[in-house]
Amino acid sequence: MRRWTVPAIVDYFYLPETNDSNQQFKRDNHLNEQINLTSILQKSKLILHVLLVHILDVN
Repeated sequence: MRRWTVPAIVDYFYLPETNDSNQQFKRDNHLNEQINLTSILQKSKLILHVLLVHILDVN
């Protein structure tokens, strides 16, 4: 499991429990938003790394 997904999973399990299906949808949506943000962060870190390596390699 990736280290960036741990806070999303913790939030998912520690948000208040209700029987409301709308609340369940909000919890699932919250989890998906955090995972999507995580993948964006990982991709941007990779792009930055590749650019830096390329710049340092050229000079």
